[in-house]
Amino acid sequence: MLGGPTIGKEKKVEFTVGDMLDHADEGRWFSAIVGAGKGIEGANLVMETNKRPTLYCPPGRLAVTGDQYVRILRGYLEKNPDLAKQELNSYGWIMAEALADTFPCK
Repeated sequence: MLGGPTIGKEKKVEFTVGDMLDHADEGRWFSAIVGAGKGIEGANLVMETNKRPTLYCPPGRLAVTGDQYVRILRGYLEKNPDLAKQELNSYGWIMAEALADTFPCK
């Protein structure tokens, strides 16, 4: 289990991925979302360069903007609302899932 077992009651989540998205118009949260997207984009390019399966498959050499990363994450959370309740430290893998959902590999 991530974070270890909880005894007696459920752990209260203070700030969620959904909260971060609600504050995406604020500089640091916008930067966090874009940073996650760009980091995953970089990992994807390394996989492609090394002729390994990529994490997601954008068309051509699509350059995703910061606003598009926010929209991609927002759209994915709208389709998967339970993920919006995840702790903030989960936003990286949720962004990876959002990109894979938006740009699936065939």
